[in-house]
Amino acid sequence: VILGHSHLEHVGGLILVSPEDYLAKNWIDVQPPINNGIMGLIRKLGFKPTDFASSSSILQKKTILGLSSTINSISTNLFNNQVWPNLPSFGRYQYYSLASGIEYPFTELVPYNATIMAQVANDYPFSLKVKPFELCHDNLISTAFLFTDSVTGEQIAFFSDTGVPSSVQCDWEGKIYSVWKQIKIDKLKAIYIETSFPNNTPDSAMFGHLRPRDVMKLMDQLLVQSIQTSPPTTNLKHVKLIVEHIKPQVSEDPNGWTTQRVIYQQLKEANTNGIRVIIPNQGDPICI
Repeated sequence: VILGHSHLEHVGGLILVSPEDYLAKNWIDVQPPINNGIMGLIRKLGFKPTDFASSSSILQKKTILGLSSTINSISTNLFNNQVWPNLPSFGRYQYYSLASGIEYPFTELVPYNATIMAQVANDYPFSLKVKPFELCHDNLISTAFLFTDSVTGEQIAFFSDTGVPSSVQCDWEGKIYSVWKQIKIDKLKAIYIETSFPNNTPDSAMFGHLRPRDVMKLMDQLLVQSIQTSPPTTNLKHVKLIVEHIKPQVSEDPNGWTTQRVIYQQLKEANTNGIRVIIPNQGDPICI
């Protein structure tokens, strides 16, 4: 589990799924075999039911990854035997604090030994590396994660909540540009980023979020700040912009449009770089 910040709507799922957050070892022998998702990874690692003779679960310990500020907040305020049982102390989870600006191979972030991981080091998702970056989310530290495939060099940028602050001074744009400077523009496949509010939302009501006009300004800077090709790449037609975290609005749009439709239209109108805007419905698979 990779967490961008500790606000409740982003970590509440850990609470909801924790009673059943395990896989019975007899799932390895299910027929027909399950070869995708978690079970696909287990098979790729070469595990057999006999490897779990002393346990009822395949997943021995799930790793929770995040910046130290995020991990500290969760351990202090969530899994603390008051809000919810301290499941890491029971061996259900383990925390792993990441440092901003440091790149980590996935093979170092899972609780398996080097011999096992060597078999799959060049297979997705174990071929990925992740580099976290601090972001501004009003008065809270949030995170961007840059994923790079060590085999193909392809990249995906994922942003947790960030944007225009209302109550603090923070160079939120500069922190995002720090991510752009690590991106090879011809290798970038997708950007996951929030667009919480429509364009008519004032700065005083943003509290560390983004509008379509803010997002497209960032896309303009991506072409300027990223590691360019020769000759330079002049558009983002090869990149998918996957929009997340749209907040429902209480007041109705004059046209009767949903907030999702308003934001999509505003992104489309400001899209001068040809980036492929996608606003998925919950549960929709996205092929990068």
